Amino acid sequence: MKKPQAALLLLAASGLAVGSVTASALPASANLCAVEVTQLRALNLQDNGNQDEIKFRMGGDMHGVFTFTELQTRNASLGSPREVFNGSVPFTLHEQDGLVRQTITSRVINCNPGTHTVPLQGNGAIYNLTYRVTT
Repeated sequence: MKKPQAALLLLAASGLAVGSVTASALPASANLCAVEVTQLRALNLQDNGNQDEIKFRMGGDMHGVFTFTELQTRNASLGSPREVFNGSVPFTLHEQDGLVRQTITSRVINCNPGTHTVPLQGNGAIYNLTYRVTT
């Protein structure tokens, strides 16, 4: 094996070549956006009991479990979840009962700068999600 080929093989094995290919795959003109969840409010619980155990997935990260009572609002206690993305990022709200996770709803968050409040409704629950998108 020639020295240049051996060096490329070593870089690929270490992950450096893969990282540089991924970074160069984005066009220089790509606008990156960031979304931060600022508030989640329970309007109607999914459980018939007194509380919901809520998780949500934004992009590739799962956040929670957060316990909600009806009409409860969480702000800072959510931990300021943030995702940097290009174009759009998926968001899914779940209710977790022990080992059983039920999806309440999913939506796509687009790169539309500003603060937005949207209803999340499904599977018997209604929540309001407030998030801020910046570029």
